[in-house]
Amino acid sequence: SRHIVETFQAAGVAAEHIDYRMDDEERAAILKSFASGATTVLSNCALLSEGWDCPTAEVMLLARPTRSLIRYIQMVGRVLRPAPGKERALLIDHSGSTARLGHPCDDLPLTLDDGKPRVSGSKSTERRESLPTKCAKCSLMKPAKVHECPACGFAPERQNKVETIDGTLVKQSRKKPVTKVVKQHVFSQLLFLQQKRSYRRGWAANQYRSFFDVWPKGLAEVAATPTQEVINKVQANAIAFAKRKEAGHAAA
Repeated sequence: SRHIVETFQAAGVAAEHIDYRMDDEERAAILKSFASGATTVLSNCALLSEGWDCPTAEVMLLARPTRSLIRYIQMVGRVLRPAPGKERALLIDHSGSTARLGHPCDDLPLTLDDGKPRVSGSKSTERRESLPTKCAKCSLMKPAKVHECPACGFAPERQNKVETIDGTLVKQSRKKPVTKVVKQHVFSQLLFLQQKRSYRRGWAANQYRSFFDVWPKGLAEVAATPTQEVINKVQANAIAFAKRKEAGHAAA
């Protein structure tokens, strides 16, 4: 975040960094400066992902990659608030999250929690006790979770380990939602191939999953003559499977 701010400032853009180590007054002043327009760029790491509201914000630069759909929607939601005179929001994604997770205004998958309680003591809930750490400057053993050394006042800064590469930004077109009619048609074509080639039951469902990333729930098992597009996709899947199998044999 600091590196991004320094780069904008070097280009003459009014930019500020904000983090949790700042006191309340300092953070409030930075947020006020951004809300008033005095600061053009406000950079942070996970601090303003949720719970912060500035409807006039119109542009978001997403520099942090994530595979979490919920976190992605929360982050992009900062610039999706309506405001007087605001007609659109612009997302400039340097992280590839949009390509992985889709357009932020697409319908969310309707998958509910199964209601099963988490097992106490599992790896996901068990946390190790924090231990004292040695100050890098005076070697005092600082108490756990104390950032600034109480003896010499040294506060270590996290080193930037972010690797960057040159790239070209391209416009991400919003994908149209696939209707159930289309899904049924594809599944019916796969059933035709399964029957004609005497494949095992379940082959069509696995192929269907390669098309839509979900199983064919609620679809009728009615066969239909396949199109060349579906045949090409099935052939591509077979080639990819053969290559993975060959690579596995070579590794063994």
